[in-house]
Amino acid sequence: LQPCQFAVWKYNTPYPFTDGFDLLTGFYFAHFSGYRIQEILDSCQLEPHKIYTLQESQIAQISQEIEAIFREFILRQPGYEEITAAMFTEVLIHLGRFVREGSPELQQA
Repeated sequence: LQPCQFAVWKYNTPYPFTDGFDLLTGFYFAHFSGYRIQEILDSCQLEPHKIYTLQESQIAQISQEIEAIFREFILRQPGYEEITAAMFTEVLIHLGRFVREGSPELQQA
């Protein structure tokens, strides 16, 4: 993936990955599953095995939301599992909205 890009892979699908990152590279990797995940992805219109490109401002917002999820997960206060699931659903919704708003060019992943 290039800067400002993301992709979604279906569960149990091999995906390309390399450890050849330089020190300035940053990325988020989230493994998620659940009984409603396909419904959520469909609702957000996020297709698996596609590469989506966002604007830097959109990536900045998503990064803040993911960092908030990390804080919840690290603190592990009562209810953290439910709130982090809800927060991640919000991230997926925002990604889907950004994709639809910007009509980014799709690439096959």
